[in-house]
Amino acid sequence: MYNLKKTFTFILMLGVLFVYSQENINSDTSLKWQEGYLDIHFIHNGRGNASFMVFPDGTSLLYDAGDSKKGTKNPNYPPFSQKNISAGERVVNYIKHFSPTDTLDYALISHFHNDHYGTIKKNTITSKNGAYKLSGITEVGDMLPIRILIDRAYPNYNYPYDLRTPKGKENKTMINYLKFIIHHQKESGMIVEQLVPGTNKQIIPLNQPQKFKKFEVRNIKVNDLIWTGKNEGIGKYQFEPPLVNHKGYYNENPLSLALKITYGKFDYYVGGDIPGVNKYPDYDIETPVANIIGSVDALTLDHHGHKDATNAYFLSRTKPQVIAHQSLHDPHFDENVQRNLRKSKAHVFSPYVSDKIKKWYGRQMKKTYKSTRGHFFIRVYPNGDTFDVFVLDEKADGYILKQKFGPYKSR
Repeated sequence: MYNLKKTFTFILMLGVLFVYSQENINSDTSLKWQEGYLDIHFIHNGRGNASFMVFPDGTSLLYDAGDSKKGTKNPNYPPFSQKNISAGERVVNYIKHFSPTDTLDYALISHFHNDHYGTIKKNTITSKNGAYKLSGITEVGDMLPIRILIDRAYPNYNYPYDLRTPKGKENKTMINYLKFIIHHQKESGMIVEQLVPGTNKQIIPLNQPQKFKKFEVRNIKVNDLIWTGKNEGIGKYQFEPPLVNHKGYYNENPLSLALKITYGKFDYYVGGDIPGVNKYPDYDIETPVANIIGSVDALTLDHHGHKDATNAYFLSRTKPQVIAHQSLHDPHFDENVQRNLRKSKAHVFSPYVSDKIKKWYGRQMKKTYKSTRGHFFIRVYPNGDTFDVFVLDEKADGYILKQKFGPYKSR
């Protein structure tokens, strides 16, 4: 009788613990950032890339804010909810929900493609002040103050030639972006800078820099300049054949900026749309970058998982445990890339994978992809020794936890 009572009590305690654990995991407060956490969010806005980070001291950083055209042949994957609002509004709503402050400390534009910084069309709405139109980063910055904006070309915007009038045609999106910059420099004191390659002193914790000495953001690459891996030395990537061809055409992707974020033993890499093949207009930028950064715990796929990036050597050299695949439409699931992902044995997370792609890859994708629907974020715990991945429920109103993966041990 004693043993039976003891067993029943033990089972009851397990049940209580299980219920508590479930409530704790699914409560809204468990998803909120706390001091000492490094959170890296991947936002699906239906129009382009947007990743939002909160450093251990509460400093915030937005990497890209895309707003591309819908597309007809290969339409973008639709947003999860609030489909009547713009891509920029969806990004801002997400940030306001998870950010510890109501200001963006840093906003980075990896390169000047629509799905990374916006696009201006005839019917694009004008800001209330009338100074610029609202799309991508200009819309985000109109609703959420930005302290420091960093891109690859400030202040002249003339590499590899005048970006205002490429091939003699006015670049309306770039001109609008510059109007946005000029207005906010004057009206709100926004600081604008070009990314400085090789340094770990440009993007820093702004609130408590001395408290988190194991945290740093290293600038790996911008334009044709790549960190050497030693101190703040930089080398130059030789574009062969030349970046700009005889017709005046060039590909913006190889000019993307790249970062490596370190927190104790944890390392994360992001590189915009850097390609990994030598086939003009692409170049293998991934190989020299991989040789410099070495192994990382997590990374974002270069160029959304498109066929011109994520070469086998890059993944074998970086050895990620977790991969963020910011897919926008079906062409971002190239067969060679998928093969390389399977070989890497990393856990892959994507905010959206169409039913067509799931059916095409079948069981192979189920083995590789831990999540194929929902915003998600990586949470690195104090001192950077371990991290988890949280996947949010795309069907629910608000931001509710659907799945949690981990803990992963930083290497």
